Order: sequence, then C-alpha cells, then structure tokens
Amino acid sequence: MAAGRVVVVAVDGSVHSDNALKYYIDRVQIPGDKLLLVNVPEEYNFTDASPGVIHELLEKMKEKASEVEKTYTDRLKDISVDFQFRLVYGHPGEQIVKVAEEEKASLVMVGSRGHGWLRRTILGSVSNYVIHHTSIPVLLCKNMEPLESLNQEN
Repeated sequence: MAAGRVVVVAVDGSVHSDNALKYYIDRVQIPGDKLLLVNVPEEYNFTDASPGVIHELLEKMKEKASEVEKTYTDRLKDISVDFQFRLVYGHPGEQIVKVAEEEKASLVMVGSRGHGWLRRTILGSVSNYVIHHTSIPVLLCKNMEPLESLNQEN
C-alpha cells in the first residue's frame, strides 16, 4: 500500500469484527488512511481426510471468503475510505500480525468475542495472540452496537 497511515482491521463476518470496523469508521479514521481488511478463513484439519473431503472443504473456504469480501465491499461502498481486502491462510493471529508488519501498519484493530479466561486459556484467542506478538499498537473493540448502523445517518 502507498504512503500514509495504514490501519489493519481483522474481519471474519462476525459481529465482533463488524464492531471493530464500525469503531474505525466512527472514531479512528482520518483523511489519507489506507484501510486494510484482513480475513483469515477458518482452518480445517486435513490429516485423515480423503481427497474428496479436502476438495469440498477447500471449496467451502473459498465460498465463505468470497462472501465475507463481498459483504465488507458492499458495506464500505458508500463511505469514502480507501480500502483493500486481503485474504490470507493460516493461523489467524499469526497471519494478522504478519500482514500488519509487512504493511508497516500504524494500528491493528480486532474485535473481541469476550470469552472468559478459562475458554481463552484452553482455546486461545486471536486478539490475545495479536496483542502479545506485535509491537504495533492494537485496538481491541468490545461489545458495541452492530454494524447495521454503518450506513445510517447519526
């Protein structure tokens, strides 16, 4: 991306990532920003899967990623923001950090699902990973109104 402030917002189609995008648009965006929406599809364990199952799961991943990209492109079309959508594969936290560092981002924004400490400890957390594995400032967005109000006048 060209010169200017680069802001990475992790998106997956969930209300939590919608909240992060809404917060960016409502409170963080400044003229000249380059918004980079990063989507990391859900990973599957292909270890014991047959070639047919692998093909089917890969097709589902592609479809879901296309739906997520279309959703965010449609939501942002009436808002004057320079944005790109980036689809990357792998562990979500690792990939978000990698893209942010490659793009020399000024800020990374992620939504929080609000899991309790026990669930985070057992399953891990994308936002927790990002916060602890990058030197780039991270803005964690929690519990806001859904994105439907994005295109409505305030």
